Amino acid sequence: MHNKTLYMLCIDCKQLICSSCAVIDHQKHELDCVDVIKQFVNEKKCNNRFDKRLQSLWTTVREQAAIFKSLDDTRKQINDHFKELHELLIIEEHKLVSPVTQQIDKTQSSIDNIIDEIRDISALFNLPTKVNNNNKDDEHSDNSMVGIIQSCTTVDQFINKMCSESNKDIDSSGTDHHLLSLVNQSVERSSVEYKVTQPIRIKFNEDQIVSLKRQLQTVYTLCGPPNVDSRLGKDLIFTLGVDCSLFDPSTSVSNRMNDQNRVPRCKTSAVYAKGHLYLFSNEPKKYFHCSLTRYSFASQQYTSYQISDSGVSSCDKLFASYDGDQVIYLLGSRQNNYNSTLSKINIDTLEITVIATFDLGNSIPQSVYYYNSQLIVLFVTGPIKYIKCDGTLSGNIFASTDPTVKSTSYDGKGRLYFFTDQTFDELDLATNIRSSHPFNQTPPISTTLYFSGTNRVLYKGNWSNGPLGNKHAWCLVRDVQQQQ
Repeated sequence: MHNKTLYMLCIDCKQLICSSCAVIDHQKHELDCVDVIKQFVNEKKCNNRFDKRLQSLWTTVREQAAIFKSLDDTRKQINDHFKELHELLIIEEHKLVSPVTQQIDKTQSSIDNIIDEIRDISALFNLPTKVNNNNKDDEHSDNSMVGIIQSCTTVDQFINKMCSESNKDIDSSGTDHHLLSLVNQSVERSSVEYKVTQPIRIKFNEDQIVSLKRQLQTVYTLCGPPNVDSRLGKDLIFTLGVDCSLFDPSTSVSNRMNDQNRVPRCKTSAVYAKGHLYLFSNEPKKYFHCSLTRYSFASQQYTSYQISDSGVSSCDKLFASYDGDQVIYLLGSRQNNYNSTLSKINIDTLEITVIATFDLGNSIPQSVYYYNSQLIVLFVTGPIKYIKCDGTLSGNIFASTDPTVKSTSYDGKGRLYFFTDQTFDELDLATNIRSSHPFNQTPPISTTLYFSGTNRVLYKGNWSNGPLGNKHAWCLVRDVQQQQ
């Protein structure tokens, strides 16, 4: 329109523009210049936008790969049971396998699209890879591709193993307009959100196998994940002990969760955020790394990640606290010295950042809660400390040295609660005022409170016993709206 070279890209409008366009029509828009893009391409690395996109794609494709494996296991289970009754059950077998296969096809299509986008971004920015362009063996079966995805722990490893080298020289690969057009195509594609496919499982009533010929249509039931939305609309208590369970304080009933063997049982801290449970485990004496296991309530799938660069890999105790938005803070303490490490993990990209290392003194933290851009650290003895989310120690709140305090809880709204031998105490973090109440005169509290040290639950003003059994970790499962 202005008869000038188009050497800029408007990210907001997804248009190639010239300098006049930038001044007249795109003043407050996010712009990208071809020279900056060429620098990233020549350095064989992504800019911040596409780096975050790669991490987001990798997180989603990892969940999709786990669901694909679960769906494939279900299909194999169905096929094995139907071998003995093949002649009589071929029609019913088709009814069961077909929906699973359709889900697998949807999942495979999603995986293929994600991998295509990863390959396009890799080729666009000429990311480093060991795969030669002349390698003809680039066809993989569905299962082998899933195996490759699950064998890689980072998107960089996947690119290194699966993406071909582009072998292009940015200075001779074509016009700037062509390069910007390629980038614009990738920007348009990055607006696509890949939804995780729902898994399907098969239930077999083994006691009725003998009478299967007559009861075929009632014996087998394809079941997707149960409707957990209604459960997540109220407070639940997740506990990790011998079993993984969700305890409903309104009924005092615990329900076991699926895939018990996928969950670590050592030095674990648990926290709930946006429809997922995050379980952080640590064995510094054996592995010197911290692992994350994330459970999705929507898909009922566990996905494991290694986070060895978290800064807390050598810590003896871990404490996780969610800020109600996008960040989980990890505080790690060490028993053989007084150093503690604060890190944060973005729950959208699972990118972890070490914030600071500091000295908390000779007291070992007992509980950590998030409040007003700060972490509230409680100790067995000694003052309650404020730690700003940038790692700065900002002082003490209240001297909690009373040995009668048996357990603490937090309502997520700025109030700490103490379960003592004889009283129920409330500390308002905004005013630093502490008040005590007899247990038979508990003030009205709308939020469920769980005191793990005494295994007592306060639900709608009434006290009851909590979930049974020893607990390696626990957390309250609340909707984000309830936490804020």
